[in-house]
Amino acid sequence: MISRRRFVQSCLAAAIVGVPIEFARANGQRRIVIVGAGAAGIAAARLLKDAGVEIAIVEARERIGGRAWTDTESIGVAWDRGGSWLHSSDINPLVSIARKLGIAVTADEAPFALFRDGKRVEAAVIEALKALLGRAYDELAEAGERRLDIAAYDALSAETRTDPLFPLVAGEIEGFEGVELEHYSVLDSHHYIEEGPDFVIPSGYGALINRLGQDLPVELGVTVRRIDWSGAGVRLDTNRGRIESDAVIVTVPTSVLARNQIVFTPALPIALEQAAHDLPLGLLDKVAMLLEPGALPTARNESVFLADAAPDVFGLHTRLWGSNAVLGYVSGAYAHALELEGERAMIAAAVDQLAAIFGNDIRAAVRTAVATRWAHEPWTYGSYSHCVPGRFGARARLTEPVGERVFFAGEHTEQSAYGTVHGAWMSGERAAQGVLHALRAARRLEA
Repeated sequence: MISRRRFVQSCLAAAIVGVPIEFARANGQRRIVIVGAGAAGIAAARLLKDAGVEIAIVEARERIGGRAWTDTESIGVAWDRGGSWLHSSDINPLVSIARKLGIAVTADEAPFALFRDGKRVEAAVIEALKALLGRAYDELAEAGERRLDIAAYDALSAETRTDPLFPLVAGEIEGFEGVELEHYSVLDSHHYIEEGPDFVIPSGYGALINRLGQDLPVELGVTVRRIDWSGAGVRLDTNRGRIESDAVIVTVPTSVLARNQIVFTPALPIALEQAAHDLPLGLLDKVAMLLEPGALPTARNESVFLADAAPDVFGLHTRLWGSNAVLGYVSGAYAHALELEGERAMIAAAVDQLAAIFGNDIRAAVRTAVATRWAHEPWTYGSYSHCVPGRFGARARLTEPVGERVFFAGEHTEQSAYGTVHGAWMSGERAAQGVLHALRAARRLEA
């Protein structure tokens, strides 16, 4: 439900004072403030800058990139703490952008492998798993075609749900949404467009987004507390003072909007506020482990799972970029539970899975390990959005500008590419085009 503390927070926010942030403003130019320097904010800024619009980007963190964040230090191998796959490569604009910059983009060719008692399972089990996964996706697609706004779990047949291999299938599907099948709308997921194989960037997806933001006017460590759109323009109250602008593009996740961490004056339309609650963030965490040379029995990178999978498991990606690094993936309720226990518990669980797959002796080969905790990451509180059952259409509501001067962007607004970095990028460009349209309309009125 929408918070009942909104009025109190608005009153408190009205008392904010400070020294205004100075942004140079050229004569005759419009200034647009972009809240958030993730993929959406950077995409919006680049488009507006190329159109000759004066921009300013404010970012609460002390880095740019948002949920696209490449770690090059913790284990000595580059790995993405956040988004790592370039999904839908045939229509993903960041594939061509990376290539134009001379950044290597390669197909994700890690084969799927199942282990039991330290040994690979027979090929027939793999084929049976693929068949079950295909059947599950067919059933989900059928429900989507029928426009059933129900939980994905309810769209699956009893035959599928009771198959002994179903826990593995469920884990594979749930990883994309970050929540269990019971908690997201099959109609919403049906509108995601997948065209082309997944690609990866060995130097890091986050590193690409960071590079694309290097030439932009970003102010780090600026926390926006209130956005006042009651007048002709927009006023933003921050921890560094007030910023005046003609319009604002807000790219923060739905988790931030739903928590009322940014107070809007006047309050946003109820339908828009409700949409933020209807699109909560799921959770996908990673544990990066560096092993001693020769410890891994696999000769190449693979996506490895335990054949007798329980609901609470990790998937493992071995030999990252040909190294001795292993990435563990965990999502949904299990990831939340581990986060509450802390990073050590997350690492211990990942090492347990490593030992269950490859044998107990491999524990001693783990040199160092680190874990993400996205649900506890300030200004994020999760990984990517999903739509709760029965609330399809929430994403479209968040694409609607408010007063022609408050625009929203972020992966949560991109129906065909939600939950992805390229979805965030596309949403930023869409919001920027909306701003340009509004500015042209304003100039016509002034003329």
